[in-house]
Amino acid sequence: MKKRYSLLTLLLSTLSFQLFSQELQSGTWVTNGGVQTTVQSGDIIYIGGGFTQVGPNVPNGTSLSTTSGLPDLSFAKPNGQVFANAPDGNGGWFIGGNFTLK
Repeated sequence: MKKRYSLLTLLLSTLSFQLFSQELQSGTWVTNGGVQTTVQSGDIIYIGGGFTQVGPNVPNGTSLSTTSGLPDLSFAKPNGQVFANAPDGNGGWFIGGNFTLK
């Protein structure tokens, strides 16, 4: 009988934990497909899987530096699809699509 209570207590305490998903931060590097394996060699981490690109997490659009190719993380963060863009003539941009800005 004592074993049953111990097992029940263990089961109930395990079920009481909550799990939270993680949200990727803008600017971190992500793949465009699944990663199936990782291997670290010194300071380098190699990844392999079903993806064709690796780059900063900038979903739905961002401005890129013409010299470094890095994203401008201060740029507007649309939360949906961007279909068009055009310079405004003053160093900014007009963007159009199915989104609202955060």
